[in-house]
Amino acid sequence: MNEIILKYPMPPSVNVAYAGTKRRYKSDKYKQWIGEALYCGNRKYKITGNNWLEIYIKFFTPLFNKGNGEKKKWDIDNRLKTLLDFIDSQVEGLDDHRYKRIIAEKVDSPRGEVEVIIKEMKHVV
Repeated sequence: MNEIILKYPMPPSVNVAYAGTKRRYKSDKYKQWIGEALYCGNRKYKITGNNWLEIYIKFFTPLFNKGNGEKKKWDIDNRLKTLLDFIDSQVEGLDDHRYKRIIAEKVDSPRGEVEVIIKEMKHVV
């Protein structure tokens, strides 16, 4: 398997993605994001085999407030769940139990999108 590169709009946080108190369900904002993500033009991929996978994620977003220059406060892990669940549903043969390494970083940019690179890990002990 060569690497797979996917690009999506910035995913919603878990707090925004799910609504309800007794029974959780996808919020309208999450459904809207899913529609936008499906429209991004990423082709369908299929992963075969059962080797471990490494996922590298770059969140392109402004890191500082325009007014006062202070760091923006948002948790990187709060967006991982919605993004990884969506990717699992879009890449045939992908299942999160195969993730051995997940690397995520914020990149200072006005773009408001995310790039995901999936690679198969070989000869990992």
